[in-house]
Amino acid sequence: MRVVICAIAKNEHLYINEWVKYYIGLGVDHIYLYDNDNLNSPYIGDYIDKDYLDKVTIYNCRGVKKPYLQHDIYNTFYHTHKFEWVFFVDIDEYLVGVDSIKQIVNERYDQIRIKWKLFGDDNLIERDTSKPLFNAFKQEKHDNRLEYQGKSIIRGGLNIEIHSCHYAKYLNSCFPNGAKCQSNKIELLDYVNQNVFINHYMTKSLLEFINQKLGRGDAVWKDRSIDFSYFWKINDKTQAKLDFIKNMGLE
Repeated sequence: MRVVICAIAKNEHLYINEWVKYYIGLGVDHIYLYDNDNLNSPYIGDYIDKDYLDKVTIYNCRGVKKPYLQHDIYNTFYHTHKFEWVFFVDIDEYLVGVDSIKQIVNERYDQIRIKWKLFGDDNLIERDTSKPLFNAFKQEKHDNRLEYQGKSIIRGGLNIEIHSCHYAKYLNSCFPNGAKCQSNKIELLDYVNQNVFINHYMTKSLLEFINQKLGRGDAVWKDRSIDFSYFWKINDKTQAKLDFIKNMGLE
């Protein structure tokens, strides 16, 4: 069984090595990484340990900005590569609850839907980014606007078009434990008996968010960029954070 990852990387130099090692350790056979950094950014492949580079293919889409770029990349990848299953996932997302990703692949279905667990900043303004991201943040955040979503592992070779980073519509879908589910939405009550999640480290600390995501273009909408409203969706608006933002001249 060949299970691969397709992911897009932008401003992920601090996190990419840890993430690659994690998923190779989880049994992923190969990672296909689309480098969407700015043209003057360092090459992301230089940040991955050489021992893992034979498991990673990096495609150059540096500087590309267009509507629905993420959807275009996912569809192009899906229809031009050979694999049995593909996991479309971001660099700030970690699959947890299994020793191997292949444990939750279910041959009776075409799509495995996995819910997010959301993590914010733990009220950290900054942290030592040389230390691992995984498990750095402990406080799970609950937000009904976001919790019903997650990501999917999709069978290869199907006649489909992918129009969402979260799922493919109209596929015979299940949860990680094999329970049948909707293809395009995760009902929270239906997920209560699941033990497999995707830890989604949405913002990390405030300074990490500023350095990595603030002002970054949206992967779907060409003229939209990430601002502080994204950060406040999941984090507490404290005076210390507001003062830090003001002192950086970003208010």
